[in-house]
Amino acid sequence: MARHTSGDARITPLVCPDPKKEEAVESQTPAETSALRELIQQLQRDLDDARAREARLFHLLEQRPLVAPSPQALLPQGTLTMRKRIFQVLEKHRGWMHRKQIEEAVQSDKLLGNTLQKMAKAGLIISNGRGSYGLSSVLDSTSTQ
Repeated sequence: MARHTSGDARITPLVCPDPKKEEAVESQTPAETSALRELIQQLQRDLDDARAREARLFHLLEQRPLVAPSPQALLPQGTLTMRKRIFQVLEKHRGWMHRKQIEEAVQSDKLLGNTLQKMAKAGLIISNGRGSYGLSSVLDSTSTQ
């Protein structure tokens, strides 16, 4: 059995002793036995702490309702961003809108195709695959303009 030294205390790796070789356990010095007991006690305390943290987390999870946030709640907070403006336009329109209609409604001088695609990919809006967009809460995704 290999032994490693760490300072003055010699530590034997933890292995399941062969019942036929009880001399391996009996050959440990009192210092080694004491070090192993201290290590086991520390590991038990760490395990108990981890179990307590896990119990607290489960308790917190049980207190929170498992409700998906609304798409508007996923939009950035603060100033009225382009995404918020797009969302508001689609909410007012309550139907499919083509990219050009959305650009005019939000008074954008930039093309919004990439922004609309990213919003659709994030699940904030839906696309009919032909350049029109709407809100999933308002539209049936199988209908088209």
